[in-house]
Amino acid sequence: MNKRIDMYKSVGYRLAECRKNNGLSQSKLSDILKIPQRTYAGYELGDRRIPLDMLLEIANYYKLSVAYFVENSISEAV
Repeated sequence: MNKRIDMYKSVGYRLAECRKNNGLSQSKLSDILKIPQRTYAGYELGDRRIPLDMLLEIANYYKLSVAYFVENSISEAV
């Protein structure tokens, strides 16, 4: 599998983990972010590339750094 694809899947796993740990559904979080649920689901599955500004918005919502979502996935992709 392509390492870049693995990177997006790794970020998606972290997104899903955070969302579930905060007791949110994909639908509720996508409403908060003002994006379609289908788009957000694509981010979690790693099927859709998450724009940096959206990742920043999600990180700010959870009061986390962007690095939390990408730190392991970057080293795996190199």
